[in-house]
Amino acid sequence: MALEKADLTSINKYVRDVVNRIPPRPIKAHTIGTLTSDQINVSSPPVVNGTPQPKITTRALSLGPPPNPVDGDIWIASNVDANGTRWQFQYNAESSSAYKWEFIGGSWLVSQDSSGVARSNTVAGTWQQIAGSTPITLVRPGDYNWYAQGFVFTFVQTFNSGVAQETVISVNPGSPNSGQSQAAGQEIEMEGNSASVAIDTWLWNYSHQKGRLNGLGANTVLYPTMYVNNTGNGNVVDPGMGVIPVRVS
Repeated sequence: MALEKADLTSINKYVRDVVNRIPPRPIKAHTIGTLTSDQINVSSPPVVNGTPQPKITTRALSLGPPPNPVDGDIWIASNVDANGTRWQFQYNAESSSAYKWEFIGGSWLVSQDSSGVARSNTVAGTWQQIAGSTPITLVRPGDYNWYAQGFVFTFVQTFNSGVAQETVISVNPGSPNSGQSQAAGQEIEMEGNSASVAIDTWLWNYSHQKGRLNGLGANTVLYPTMYVNNTGNGNVVDPGMGVIPVRVS
């Protein structure tokens, strides 16, 4: 039997009346609490198909690298110096070296004398720590690249005519009374020759040496050093040195 339009209108009104009589139900509030360490551990490496994936850890250089690393892990070493320098390393599990944390980023650790004062070594044939210089302590064992530089000048006296006068600046680990050997490929000497001079002469050069120190122990002290041969007086102005890791443990 077909419903009349009046009947449909009555039915719609009835349904609305019934719905409006239903009391509203308040929405229950749910508070999201603080996740505890057993719910989520942000320090844990992600795992894919049961294999731990590389993770990134920030940790003070003096504390050493994070424990239980996997290949590719990254360590951001903080507090390298008082200026807040950071070094970045990556763990190379396949390396044959005992130092498997390989340096991948960061600035040189520098000791620089910018006073303009001439620093002298007047004892021929000896290495000495450069006066006014500040050693650098390397807290992590490993291999390091270094450089030493400065404006070097040598006083060449007339009675030494024909004798090469050398003033060399370098670095040395553990003792201020030595320097790295040129024969070992550790440095480039800058020298002057006083042949044919008739009066006392100052010979100037800008000296820059560089090299690598392998297998340094923890807390090795790196000294800026200088050497003068023969009887000429060796001097250096604005000496400086820098060091950066190659790999550490």
